[in-house]
Amino acid sequence: ETVRATVDTGRMLFLCAGAFETLYDQVFQRVVSPKSGIKLPTTTTYVNGKITIREYFTLRHHFRQEDLFEYGMQPQFLSRFDNAVILEDLTAATLARIFREPKEGVLQVSQNFFQKYGITLEVTDEAVQKIAEEAAKSSRIGARALKSLYGRIIKPHVFEALPLVN
Repeated sequence: ETVRATVDTGRMLFLCAGAFETLYDQVFQRVVSPKSGIKLPTTTTYVNGKITIREYFTLRHHFRQEDLFEYGMQPQFLSRFDNAVILEDLTAATLARIFREPKEGVLQVSQNFFQKYGITLEVTDEAVQKIAEEAAKSSRIGARALKSLYGRIIKPHVFEALPLVN
């Protein structure tokens, strides 16, 4: 049986967020293209008698709505949103909370898995901090870095936990 309902979305706020890894590269290539006419800002540092001049690029300062179309988002979908903004990268402290707190998060799922085999998995605060710090280095993929990094650490122990099947 099909149930139909009408929902008035006139007073609803829709938020979508995520890490779009290749969007950064796409916008960077557009900006540094000789045709762009954009000059990147520079910083000058003087260390141990050497002057270093570096150009720096931030997605926040060069992103345009059209970049999402070129990235592959459908205009019909994006037109439903009033704004597109670039969020700050996740900090190690935030990543540590994302790793530790959600009931369906990386750590809880792993602990539940091991519990099924009578194993209590404990991760020290120091280990959580180290995992979060390493994941923060992969800021372009957001919290997905936690799962990838933790997976490399825990997977060898998963096979040790599994009972042998006769």
